[in-house]
Amino acid sequence: MFMERIQVPAEKVRTRRPKSVKLAAGAVFLPVAILLWVPWVGVTAMWFAVAGMARVIAKAAIMIRDTILYAGELVVGR
Repeated sequence: MFMERIQVPAEKVRTRRPKSVKLAAGAVFLPVAILLWVPWVGVTAMWFAVAGMARVIAKAAIMIRDTILYAGELVVGR
């Protein structure tokens, strides 16, 4: 089987963008990113709080059930 040599096409040399364009883009991007980041952090914190409360409630319900079963075994026996 004949295999040809793999040739990678050379990239064209691009001109670099001026620093003023980069500064302007960064100045526009950062406030927008902050406006989106703050609600995201708030929603994530609320999600952790809700998940933590659900876990505590579930464990408390299991503990109450186990306590009632134990009290019943004390009275009636196993």
